[in-house]
Amino acid sequence: MATTPGFDDMAELVAGPLRGSAPRGARTAEWLIIAAPRQLADLATLAPPRTNVHIVNDGSAFRDALAGDRPRLAVLCMPPGDDAELELLSAERRRRPGLRAVLLNAHDDVDHRLAALRLGFDACLEAEMDVRELAERLRLLAQESVEAGRDHRVPIADGVELDLDGHQLVRDGAPVHLRPREFALLEFLARHPWRTYSRTSLLARVWGSERDIDPRTVDVHVRWLREKVEADPERPIHLTTVRGVGYRLVPGER
Repeated sequence: MATTPGFDDMAELVAGPLRGSAPRGARTAEWLIIAAPRQLADLATLAPPRTNVHIVNDGSAFRDALAGDRPRLAVLCMPPGDDAELELLSAERRRRPGLRAVLLNAHDDVDHRLAALRLGFDACLEAEMDVRELAERLRLLAQESVEAGRDHRVPIADGVELDLDGHQLVRDGAPVHLRPREFALLEFLARHPWRTYSRTSLLARVWGSERDIDPRTVDVHVRWLREKVEADPERPIHLTTVRGVGYRLVPGER
């Protein structure tokens, strides 16, 4: 029989990935839950396959996991009176449109649910909800996040997309880390495909007001990006050089 979560036994908390979840580091649509009661361990078996349900039991661990794991869905399951995590998750929700934020709290704690809705939470649910219904609601919210994430991806090449929400490159389904200026440069070129920009123009648009930047800095960043985008970086067909002018992005198949 499914267990109904509640706040009557907050002493027994679970920390770390739950039994039955995907291995840590796996690129899955993670669910991150803070300070969930012991009973929510049932979510590990009710969550969709390859979904990493990660439970932490304090604000510091939640903050680290929110930034490091970049979950698709975060559930704040706290007793009344803990407002810091509400603000934290709300700020992250505004920064990452693909993130789904959920508050799970006691039936009579209406004020915190209203506050969470005003802060932009996607759902506010009662802790007394049957865990099977909770798992299904979370699954649907996570699926919305995946679909929303597709709207925030810009195609670069066959199997290569720029994830604007995650600030990373995705190549053949796997994330590829980009330095901040690499991301900014590729994003600018991706938003203006087939258009050629000089080094000076790219410096002004990507590096902005920074002074004393050598134009060859653009060349270095383009070379780094080609290593991550092109099938053959020595013969680029996407991040191409227009002799005597500058660079342009030609999206399409590799």
